Amino acid sequence: MKLMDKEVLNFILAHQEISLETVGQLLSKKEEEIRKMIEQINSVLPGGSIKIQDNKILVSGAGIEESFDMLTLQEKSFLQEYEVELRRNLIIYRLLTHHDPSSLQQLSEQFFVSRNTAFTDIKKIKELFRHDPIQLSYSRKGGYQFKGPEMIIRNKLIQITRDLIKTVYGKTKMITFHLLSETDIHLMREKLEEIEHNIEIQLTDEQVNELPYILCAILARAKNHPIEWSFQMHRYDIRNTKEYPVIRDAFQDYPFLKEPDLIYLTLQILSSNMIESAFRLSDSDEISLAVDRFVDRLKSKLAIGFIKESDLKEKILLHIQPAIFRNLLGFQINNPLKTKFIKDHGFIYQVVSESAAPFENLIGHALSPEERVYLSMIVLGWMYQTKENAKSIFKAVVLCHNGTSISKLLLENLKEMFPDFEFIGAYSFRQFESRPIEVDFIFTTIPYKSKATTIVVPPFLEQESRQQLKKLVQKLLDLDTKKKAKGIVYAIKDFIPTDKMNLVEETVKTFFEGDRKNETGEESDASGLKLTEQNISILSYEISWEEVVDTIFAPLLERNAIEPCYLKAVKSAFYKHYQTMLIGPDVYLPHARPDEGVNYPDIQIVLFKKAVMFPNHRPVSLMVALAPSADNSHVLTLSKLNDIFLDSKALRQIKSAASPKQLLKIFERR
Repeated sequence: MKLMDKEVLNFILAHQEISLETVGQLLSKKEEEIRKMIEQINSVLPGGSIKIQDNKILVSGAGIEESFDMLTLQEKSFLQEYEVELRRNLIIYRLLTHHDPSSLQQLSEQFFVSRNTAFTDIKKIKELFRHDPIQLSYSRKGGYQFKGPEMIIRNKLIQITRDLIKTVYGKTKMITFHLLSETDIHLMREKLEEIEHNIEIQLTDEQVNELPYILCAILARAKNHPIEWSFQMHRYDIRNTKEYPVIRDAFQDYPFLKEPDLIYLTLQILSSNMIESAFRLSDSDEISLAVDRFVDRLKSKLAIGFIKESDLKEKILLHIQPAIFRNLLGFQINNPLKTKFIKDHGFIYQVVSESAAPFENLIGHALSPEERVYLSMIVLGWMYQTKENAKSIFKAVVLCHNGTSISKLLLENLKEMFPDFEFIGAYSFRQFESRPIEVDFIFTTIPYKSKATTIVVPPFLEQESRQQLKKLVQKLLDLDTKKKAKGIVYAIKDFIPTDKMNLVEETVKTFFEGDRKNETGEESDASGLKLTEQNISILSYEISWEEVVDTIFAPLLERNAIEPCYLKAVKSAFYKHYQTMLIGPDVYLPHARPDEGVNYPDIQIVLFKKAVMFPNHRPVSLMVALAPSADNSHVLTLSKLNDIFLDSKALRQIKSAASPKQLLKIFERR
């Protein structure tokens, strides 16, 4: 789907009933062009979900979900290939959950394909599982069946279920092919709401949508494959938690469930992707200590302090407890933002990964990249926290069904982009609907119908998305006379006396013209630390290990950026823990806390033409002396430097630079 088609679909999903004229004005397109775009969109949407009636663009409630799924489907536009993958996942689901014999004839009849196609699917499925502990086998009596450790089979079933319900047709096809029923899904959703209330957990909207399908799959597996199985949870005694009996009682009308099944169901609910809950593990003190050590490592590596640090620790604790269950059981977590986040925030991801050892010691192995990204989102969202802007014209809210850390990150990004907006907070859709909040704008990750102006945004805002969003908001403000009036009243409220009419006129003019930078989507310079030639030193003489800190911090002392006590604090920390103060391969970052003697944020990049030999017997040619800021604005500079230092070509150019001017150009090119 083309980018402009996606933008049209975004408008349609946000408003669900909008005129051709309005969309044309917003996108600077003729009505006929919009009609052709809608025809193109309908050609790839199931059933042609979008209609034009009396110059109004209409989309039915049933078509909203499929339209949104198609919008967010990551460039999987080859429909035939997509349907083949979907069918094979449906076959795997059937084989894992149903007990009746599955022959090629039965599979071909159920999924409306030839025996040859069914055979090709089975052959491909066998290849997919070739290196797995579970295998697809065949017998005359039982047909095709998966065999292997029950724990791994169930985890694979959950993965397949998640893959199916995240596709455009997955849910519909599962019901169409009688793999599950809408009644069962509705019943399971009611059970989840009851469990939420009784054990005081808060599932995300995404989980409320996903878990009923997962639980139905587990129940079908337990009922149709009643084998004896067990698994051990040595560290945590799930049976003696307050949550287990509540969940067990909720499923008492399923007599075929045995204790291992009930424990497995309990863990699925408590380890759901990104839940926050009031539940506590029996070893919560151990986990709390791990959180303390994790945050201490972050502060040391990033040279920052966190606002409301105790709240941050509670946030991490509420996330890490179910994450530990996921890892102990080998559950595969899904994080659709992993690749983008690592690409755009690689430095934060690296620091969080290096700081995660306290958690990894608890589970006995490394956290997955997906888990690390979720932790990184929590950390980055907290770093973005600033005091509320008192000069707010419009009220806004963020609605997100993906999870709390994602919504928090989105909220802080939007605060930065729209300083004139007062953001009330980030909510799940159910939370927002349960409390009446009057707002002017709703920023949402999926379509939502409201009297307020609703804008669908991606969970993760890239540079291009930011620019498009700023333009869209400005266009919406220009078209909305009510919001225009509200803005004017705000702008002139302090200048109503007649002797200040000229000033009022200029203020209104400024309001209508807007900030040119905002119209072009340019980001403000939030780098925190600006590099000039004076921030770069190239030393051609030999420096010893003992004098290296004094040498690189000398320019900061001369500029009065730091006090002598700060230098003393740096030396005390660096000479003990230098191996943890890295910003790149063999590039060291000595620093202390801002409150230990920093007058203002500053930085010095020092290149040694004669490498300094460190105690670990490695020659060091590059170091960065840092006086960090109290508001964490230096972190963006560190992130940029980290990206450069990780580029081997750029690092070679830096080390061969002959002057500060030449070195500065290398940094400015990035």
